[in-house]
Amino acid sequence: MHGPANLYEILDEVLSMYRLGDVASDHRAELEGFRGWNYVAITSVARQATRALVYVYDDSKDPLARTQRKALRMEFGARWREESVRKGLVREHQGTVADSTHPLMRLLNRPHPRQSGGAFRWEQMVQLRLHGCCLVFNRPNVLKTRTVERYVIPMAMVTPIRPGRYQSMPRGGVIIRPQSWTTYSASYDEESFSAIRQFVGVELPAEMLTVIKYPHPFLKGDGASPTNAAAPWIDASNALDDCRDKFYREGPNGKLLLTSDEDDPEKLSEVEDNLSRRLSDDGAAVTFVGKATSVVHKRTADEMQFVEGHDQLRDCVLAAHGVSRSSLGIQDGMTYSSLAASLLGTSMLSIQPDMDLIADEDTITLGREYGEHVSIELEVPAVNDPELEDRRLEADSKIGVMTVGEYRTKRGEPTFGNELDGFILTANGPVDPRTLIKASGAASGFIPPVDKAIRIGHRKLKHVIDVDPTLLEEISPQVTDIFESSGFRLRPLDDDNEESGSSGLWDWSYGTDAVAFVKSIPSLSGRDELESKLLEVGRAHKYACVMLKLPEAIEDAVLREAACLNDADLSVGGREDEPHVTALYGITGASVDEIARVVSRLESPLVSFRGVTSFPGGDRGVPLIVAVESPALHAINRKLRDSLPHVLTHPKYNPHVTIAYVNDSSAMDGACSSITGRSCYLTKAIISMEDGTKAVVPLRRPSMQEGAPAVTDELRSVISGNSPSSTI
Repeated sequence: MHGPANLYEILDEVLSMYRLGDVASDHRAELEGFRGWNYVAITSVARQATRALVYVYDDSKDPLARTQRKALRMEFGARWREESVRKGLVREHQGTVADSTHPLMRLLNRPHPRQSGGAFRWEQMVQLRLHGCCLVFNRPNVLKTRTVERYVIPMAMVTPIRPGRYQSMPRGGVIIRPQSWTTYSASYDEESFSAIRQFVGVELPAEMLTVIKYPHPFLKGDGASPTNAAAPWIDASNALDDCRDKFYREGPNGKLLLTSDEDDPEKLSEVEDNLSRRLSDDGAAVTFVGKATSVVHKRTADEMQFVEGHDQLRDCVLAAHGVSRSSLGIQDGMTYSSLAASLLGTSMLSIQPDMDLIADEDTITLGREYGEHVSIELEVPAVNDPELEDRRLEADSKIGVMTVGEYRTKRGEPTFGNELDGFILTANGPVDPRTLIKASGAASGFIPPVDKAIRIGHRKLKHVIDVDPTLLEEISPQVTDIFESSGFRLRPLDDDNEESGSSGLWDWSYGTDAVAFVKSIPSLSGRDELESKLLEVGRAHKYACVMLKLPEAIEDAVLREAACLNDADLSVGGREDEPHVTALYGITGASVDEIARVVSRLESPLVSFRGVTSFPGGDRGVPLIVAVESPALHAINRKLRDSLPHVLTHPKYNPHVTIAYVNDSSAMDGACSSITGRSCYLTKAIISMEDGTKAVVPLRRPSMQEGAPAVTDELRSVISGNSPSSTI
């Protein structure tokens, strides 16, 4: 029998390969519905897709750069690039952009010799919006190492094959079937379809296809079609169009005037009956008036509610595709601001997500051919409101957050190319930034811009404080020694320096040192206000963290040792009521689900508890700790740092278990002797978010690789934390 682990692996394999094989809707019927408002909505989306800009990034230096770019795009919209440059985030998040000569860029801009990239994406969007699924055939080179040509295959032209049905297609695929296009080929001669008919019966395995689809709520092998979901609205709209066409062809008054030279009443009655039978389906009532005239009374346009029904069904179909009326050109009576807002909503909420979906699938299929960290991004340029941009520029130019050079760049004007470009725009005009820091010439009580006066950038294995050069000259050697001894390095602020530039995050766990730094500069205007601002921000700022839960036996031992400490020896931090081992502190900008996905892939680490020691004292007191030794813990810390956005609050990772916070490290004498030398596996992780919410995530079992201990009774006791041995 398969164990639980093997069953999970089998399930993962089955679900990951099940990309084709199901039929969730009638794709030929969806193809016939490609008219009326459905056609208008889909082509509107396709037109926007052709405008998409193609980018290929190499994120090998920062694997999280792609996630950060998406976050910036959601925060700043179309302005995310310029805002990244202005806020110093571009080096952190932009990655290396491939130029137009890169082979992957050439493939995306010209999928095959007879089609442009814009037309290719038009086809993709039509397939997605019609069928909920788009198939792209990737033709490999001779060595089958890279894709050299790409073709969109219409869903109505293929029959899907389930995985494992044919030996030649273990992961499934599609077969080109002739009956799939009989509806369209009936009106053409044989020569019109001779090119495609030569491929009838051709089998295309899933390995040669990129499958892009809207996930179906039940069927894994097909997409959820928007056209099928909105079929009642689309069919009603098309029926209304047909009825309107027939109605208006009969005349503006909805009547048919018939004349006849027949005098015989019986023959006239026979003609009347024949006309009534023939027109009864259209709601006509035939009555002869006089000798030679017959009036056919029809339902009026008001009775048929042509206008109201037309508008209602139009809005329903457009809503199914997430398209606004203004994007179709229906914009009478709209101001430019409302028009821009409507177009922006369609672009960001409907079209850009589809572009992200296509780019993600292309990254999986094509990006891996060029490297693990190569990613593809498609970005639809948004329509900005010039009036809103003008108001934003006017406001920014008065509050000291923009330089002259930045202002001129946003206005599309060339910079001056001298020191004036670095002047800060204020309500009183451009001001030399040095006058904002020095007391002379500064307004009383003025607080200098923190990101210009002091910027703390967190780097791996070190802390760097970037300081304005004018301030650096006034820092006393004593303060410099304090920072250097604490692991900080002072450096003149230089935006051209490759290392320089803050991540935009401040770590105020070093608030005491920051205040001491401010106090060391007597001539700084508004020093007291700045000092209080630093402390206030420090108290408010928190980070998320990942902690590893101790086995119950170890946790009880730590709590007992903490209880033995005298209350007089405890500082404001008190006893630790939930002993744990911190894997990473300083996580920011990630949701609990994103953190849990990373943590759930980690294996339970084997840890050993060593001696009792302490860390240097802080605001909460002197931390009394048990040192923890574990190569696996250091590997987990590296994995979390590489996978999650974070601020490195300590230059070196020192795993430990905190017992309590004491006034003096001498209180550690004889503490925790009961767990020193013991070993155990940590099998659960606790995710603690900034708002205090917590989530428990079980870790994977440790892999039994060569050299690993066998699963014996002794090892089971180690996992539970009951073993006194430190040799396992």
